[in-house]
Amino acid sequence: MAEFCKSNGIGFVAVILPWPPQVSPAEWGIGKTMFYGYDKDETDPDDRYQQRLMQFSATHGITTIDLLERFRSEAAAGGAPLFLPYDGHFAARGHDVVARALRPRIETMIRSRIGDPRG
Repeated sequence: MAEFCKSNGIGFVAVILPWPPQVSPAEWGIGKTMFYGYDKDETDPDDRYQQRLMQFSATHGITTIDLLERFRSEAAAGGAPLFLPYDGHFAARGHDVVARALRPRIETMIRSRIGDPRG
């Protein structure tokens, strides 16, 4: 996909999304116990898949944004959940974290393609 985009002058960024048990013991409480056998407050600090994807991306020249640490920081700050408790999809706050993380890169891609839309 990255090669296709590059060859057609289309910007491409891969985004690595964390899964809730990597982020905080407070996230995805129902789903992680019902579907994966975790204890309610258990976490999974393993980031090997993020590391593998970052290494692959670096090897192949793919711009990649890993959101694990950003989600961990947001979770540590407290507030509304980042993930829905049952199925692990993003809650409103999780979507906001993703949007804020991606905005600078998307703005850069737009400016490089069409110039600054603000004039």
